[in-house]
Amino acid sequence: MDTQGKFARIWAWRWRLAAGGAVLAGAGYLLYGFAVGPTVEVAQVVRREVIETVVASGRVATPYRVDVGSQVVGTVAEVPVAEGQNVKAGQMLVALDSREARASAKQAQVAVAQAQAQLQQLQELQLPVASHALRQALANLTDARAQFERTSNLFQEGFVSSSALDDARRNLDVAQAQFDSAGKQVETAQPAGSDYVVALRALD
Repeated sequence: MDTQGKFARIWAWRWRLAAGGAVLAGAGYLLYGFAVGPTVEVAQVVRREVIETVVASGRVATPYRVDVGSQVVGTVAEVPVAEGQNVKAGQMLVALDSREARASAKQAQVAVAQAQAQLQQLQELQLPVASHALRQALANLTDARAQFERTSNLFQEGFVSSSALDDARRNLDVAQAQFDSAGKQVETAQPAGSDYVVALRALD
């Protein structure tokens, strides 16, 4: 019993001495820290480039803007340039399908040929024929007027009947109508006439 009590007292003292040593060591460390001060890391100043990276969203805008368009309407057949490619003035950017344009050009050529043929017909055929018909109608009208005057005088003198006077008046009316119609044909076939103007508009 005395031996166990002796060992217990020895271990108690050892623990007290260890605890006291730990307390003294901690107090010494704290006193050293207060006396010496905190540890500060230092570095030598060196001049270097600073790289700054900015992450942001936005839209790319060019300083100049050029609107490209076509004066005619058609189907795009080819785009010989790529997006972002450098181009020069006069360089083809878009090729349209030319089949419809060629068909329209052919129709226009046919219309021009027809208008030219119509003008030639007016100048070389229709106008001379109409002028000749006008001269003949004028001669017939002159004869019909003279015949009507003679028949009217004879009717007033009692030498002819009223039916003869009616026939002479009808002949005069027919001759007048033929003269008016021939005059219209000459008028339309002349350079200022409607047929001539229509043919000229077809050439524009």
